[in-house]
Amino acid sequence: MLVAYFAVALATYVRAPGEHQFIGEWFEQKAMQQHLDPMGDPLNHQPPHWSMLEMKPDGKLLTSQLIEKWNPPSRIDMILGTDIQGRSVFWRTLYGARLSLTIALCATLLAIIIGTTLGALAGYLGGWVDVGITWLFTTVASIPRILLILALAYSLKGQTVHLLGVKFSLSGVPMLILAMGLTTWVGLCRIIRGEILKQKSMDYESAARALGMGRTRILIWHLLPNAVYLVIIQASLIFPLFIHLEVILSYLGLGVDQGVSWGQMINASLQEMIRTPPVWWQLAGATVAIFGISLALNLFGDALRDSLDPKLQGLT
Repeated sequence: MLVAYFAVALATYVRAPGEHQFIGEWFEQKAMQQHLDPMGDPLNHQPPHWSMLEMKPDGKLLTSQLIEKWNPPSRIDMILGTDIQGRSVFWRTLYGARLSLTIALCATLLAIIIGTTLGALAGYLGGWVDVGITWLFTTVASIPRILLILALAYSLKGQTVHLLGVKFSLSGVPMLILAMGLTTWVGLCRIIRGEILKQKSMDYESAARALGMGRTRILIWHLLPNAVYLVIIQASLIFPLFIHLEVILSYLGLGVDQGVSWGQMINASLQEMIRTPPVWWQLAGATVAIFGISLALNLFGDALRDSLDPKLQGLT
């Protein structure tokens, strides 16, 4: 994750004396660069290895001679080979993490805002507000998640909205964030509603009302802080889910149109896998990256739950 977000850091990379380049631009150039063979054609489907081999005019490779001009500054450029257009799979995997993780992060924030707000209002206000919000998340939960996301993604794709006089296109990244964030808040809403109901019955809430505090102040400054640990735990659990959903939507043709993401790489690898012999390394690179980040986030979420949940600490 740190490597991915260094790709958009504001620090600069010195290219030559007196000449600077953003690190993000450097990452993008490495991911988009087409490696050429000695004939000037894109080096398509170069197998993964540590260095490139010289190519004869007849298309055969010489295993005895190594050339370095195609892989500066080190041989790590070609550790995962190249894709169908001669671009380094290694650098595309690193650069693709930036877009995949950004989409997952923004969708997580949107789901947290919606789920926390509705759950807190339903739990604290009760009455018809609780009935309406409960009916809403029950209805949303009754629809299969993937079908709901696909329907929302198809309906949002290509749409344009005007907000405060500014025109926004919902294609690409904004469409993915809205489609995933607007459909994955139900679990968090249920959890926050239950926690607020429990906190509302505590003595400190009654004491706050006896002191003349308003309902809004009690909810924001006293009840919600005691439910923050649930928000943190739930966010760490749904973050990997959004990475997987981005891959699924890209596989179905609803992903980003520009840039590089892991889902886009897997979608592009379909054309490579049907060839003989199959070109498997782009699919393998993106799959291993998704597996690694998902495993790390799940372990992190379990550790957060163990450290923040008072039930698991024997404090209840």
